[in-house]
Amino acid sequence: MFTIVIVMGALIGATVIAGSIMIRQIRQSVQSIDSTKAIFAAETGIELELYRAYKDPTYPAPVLVRSEATYNVSVLENIIKSVGKSRTSSRALQLTLTPLP
Repeated sequence: MFTIVIVMGALIGATVIAGSIMIRQIRQSVQSIDSTKAIFAAETGIELELYRAYKDPTYPAPVLVRSEATYNVSVLENIIKSVGKSRTSSRALQLTLTPLP
């Protein structure tokens, strides 16, 4: 009887440990997805401002469809900075334009 209690306790303990490891891995996977969405949103802002600078200054900002990601772009002289956000992840890109010789 005592052996059964010890074996059952070990099985329950192993199950709890395995469950906590799986939950941590799932959380990291979701954070990785959010980080990827944020970097692509930031890139969208950079591409938008490059298109406006070289092709069409009145080009409308694209809407990110089917995504909770957003971006915020600022332009200061020759520096374009774009910050993409998705849930708790934020990623920023900065581009400095230099004139051609």
